[in-house]
Amino acid sequence: MAVVDYALRRRFAFISMEPIFDDKFIHFLEQKGIEQSFAQFIVNAITQLNRVIEHDPHLGKGFLIGHSYFSTAIQSKQPIAWYNQIIRYEIGPMLEAYWYDDMEQAHRETEKLIFKE
Repeated sequence: MAVVDYALRRRFAFISMEPIFDDKFIHFLEQKGIEQSFAQFIVNAITQLNRVIEHDPHLGKGFLIGHSYFSTAIQSKQPIAWYNQIIRYEIGPMLEAYWYDDMEQAHRETEKLIFKE
């Protein structure tokens, strides 16, 4: 993979875009039918996870969690179930890949993201 990555980098320009979970993102979530307090929870949880990822010496900014996970349509009338599914089946497994040598940390970080009613 690294050889392909280098080949692409030689041929294309790259712009770094870091995810920003701010008031605009909260407003976006509210438009999807998510209550403001729950939207704030999502922003706080992902922002905190991104801090952990950014400061991990084996990861860094290139591994931050972005907005795309939350841009899908809410599949049910239960935003909490929608969010927790994203965490358990999309972000959680990715964290296990990030910390393949420390599953305890991957599970700990995943559990911090789960919204418990």
